[in-house]
Amino acid sequence: LAWAAALFFILLGPALIELIYDDRYIEAGWMLRILAFGPLVSVLGIAYDIVFITKGKTSALAALSLIQFVILITVIIVGNSLGDLRGMLIGLAAVPWLIFPAKAIFARRLNLFQPEVDLPVILGAFLIVIASFFVL
Repeated sequence: LAWAAALFFILLGPALIELIYDDRYIEAGWMLRILAFGPLVSVLGIAYDIVFITKGKTSALAALSLIQFVILITVIIVGNSLGDLRGMLIGLAAVPWLIFPAKAIFARRLNLFQPEVDLPVILGAFLIVIASFFVL
């Protein structure tokens, strides 16, 4: 469902904003498209979070939350300095992509990592992001 929603906003986000709002909000269309790139990979991270909780590995979840916080602050600062609002939004959309390797490492340590599931999802997400820059 997250992929369906993300694809909807990637493909139709700008048109949806045009349809619903007046011209003052037209800029929200590209923002919606960029922010929709994050959930394409965050579905994997959320699945691992649930597994960590069910396995009682809340300390891993706490460590990952700290890592994600550091990533979030970093991408906001770097994104804003390199690309103003657009750079900051790209950075926010990239957070799930950047935290995933840490989640995969934690999952591997617990023998829970499933590359046969994760890698096709990441590849598909990557192809969608790349295609959206060329097609849309």
